Amino acid sequence: MILYRSVWTSDHHLGNPICEDRAFLQFLRSIKTPILGLVGDFIDGWSLNRNWVWPQTHNDVLQEIFNESHQGVSVILTPGNHDDFLERFLNFTLGNILIQHEYIYTAGDGRKYLILHGHQFDVHVPVWLMKVGSWAYDLTVVGNYLVHKIRDFFHLPHWSLSAYLKKRVKEAVTYMREFEEMAVEYARTKGCDGVICGHIHSPIIKEINGLVYINCGDWLEHCSAVVEEEDGHFELITTPRNPNYHPPL
Repeated sequence: MILYRSVWTSDHHLGNPICEDRAFLQFLRSIKTPILGLVGDFIDGWSLNRNWVWPQTHNDVLQEIFNESHQGVSVILTPGNHDDFLERFLNFTLGNILIQHEYIYTAGDGRKYLILHGHQFDVHVPVWLMKVGSWAYDLTVVGNYLVHKIRDFFHLPHWSLSAYLKKRVKEAVTYMREFEEMAVEYARTKGCDGVICGHIHSPIIKEINGLVYINCGDWLEHCSAVVEEEDGHFELITTPRNPNYHPPL
């Protein structure tokens, strides 16, 4: 078990049949930390509204998080656009679990990071279009699964269809760049040295305009998390996908 000063993950999308809940559970059991941040879209309310899917493995994830909180881990849950129903419980505490819209975290090196999901920057995107985009993304992840199976059969290296599409579609590239810039500039207005967010499912740590931009990624495709060492250094890590993963085709 590896000890970290803090751990940040986002976009788990529990309730979505293509979420990697087993991989996330494996990750939780492999680390130890006093602070666990769940940075938005922990539950996929949009997917649940379309088709209710809630297997036992989802309950296992919840139970693991509750167990961690009972053992003293501070769990900070930030609502996203897929679980915006949690907004009604803002500042609500359940043991060591706190629900916050956004907040400022001080890292081990003294630098301050603004924590928020990131859907706040979709001010020019109507909700209906975001829901269509979410549905299209789910189809892309299923397409990823088929691509992975074919490439595995021919012993070819990993290749991501969704990552390829994001990089090739000009509008997607522009949106992601604008999202990143808006995130760091908003963090600057809060007097922070960086931002930790999710929402666009693109895990990365980089500097933008003098501030640190950290995106946790997701648990649909990347199975990624951001971990902090005692000295305040952040690192992006990934967990192997569940080998028995079979999305509904």
